[in-house]
Amino acid sequence: MEDLVLFTISIMNLFSLATLGYIDYKIYKIPNVILCGWLGTNIALTKLGCVTPRNIHETAMVVCMVTGSYIPLHRIARCNAGDFKLFAVLTIVTGVDCMLTTLLITLLITLLPLSCGVDKVPIAFTTYFGYIAFLLMEGLK
Repeated sequence: MEDLVLFTISIMNLFSLATLGYIDYKIYKIPNVILCGWLGTNIALTKLGCVTPRNIHETAMVVCMVTGSYIPLHRIARCNAGDFKLFAVLTIVTGVDCMLTTLLITLLITLLPLSCGVDKVPIAFTTYFGYIAFLLMEGLK
């Protein structure tokens, strides 16, 4: 039963990132409604709505990691607050390890268009491909 829930969450993450990526590619905006729906659905599926004292240390680390990830995102990829919120939700949904790996892959993917002279790169669009690359790397293990 747990495998089915994990598979459902992975498919939901892919569809959510694909939707966000398409919208970001077209209008360079990340809608908060989709982010909140994605987060709420994940919380409902995993029943992680409460924070116990054991999880406070991990939650504080997540807040620091997401806040620290905004600096390279803002400097390298010229992202805005919507992209920051995307990575905050991605951290809550997938975990710190997955978010950091996806962030690194996303930044590497984003460097190619920026080095070619493109002014603005849709981060949610490249995050979708970064997440797929992360899943493929995890599948090879």
